[in-house]
Amino acid sequence: MRSSIARLIGASSITLLLTTAMPAYAQGPSDLEIRVNKSSFATRLGGSITFEVVLTNASSTTVGRMTGHLMIVDPEKGKPLDPEDWTSRIAQRAGPLKGGSSQTLRWLVRPVAEGTFAMFVVLVSAAPASDSRVQTSPVVPLSVGLSNVNSGPAIPVSVGVPLALGALQLTQLARIRRTRRKRGPARS
Repeated sequence: MRSSIARLIGASSITLLLTTAMPAYAQGPSDLEIRVNKSSFATRLGGSITFEVVLTNASSTTVGRMTGHLMIVDPEKGKPLDPEDWTSRIAQRAGPLKGGSSQTLRWLVRPVAEGTFAMFVVLVSAAPASDSRVQTSPVVPLSVGLSNVNSGPAIPVSVGVPLALGALQLTQLARIRRTRRKRGPARS
């Protein structure tokens, strides 16, 4: 499993991003468990998925407020995508979580590109910067296929409307010619 995720995100900028961000902040509390509702997602362009991250405080002490930020990465290009194009809520607040309690963060994701992507959530505690903590959810693959276009209703309209307009114009031309024949030649 670990090797398939490593292959999904490769030795890309995500690994670099997380390892370079960690020294600035201490790692997250080990008593906060982070689970994702599915191990992988698949949809088509125009479709949507619900990405849920469940935070569980496995300790007896309270875990403070946090912000969860959705990250979507294109491993082929080795760079993160702009999540604003994919979801209306990029960041969500969580906590505080009392010992043994859980909270679910949900994102409705509507893909705007075809391909295989990596999704995860970065959690940053709301403590002052010197005491802040960073933790990530598991990385989950998202496969987005092209949507099947149903052109059935469009074909009769795209062919029928021009034919109907052409027939209407020919009828008008015939009517004008008949009117001119009845009046005789045009006088100047």
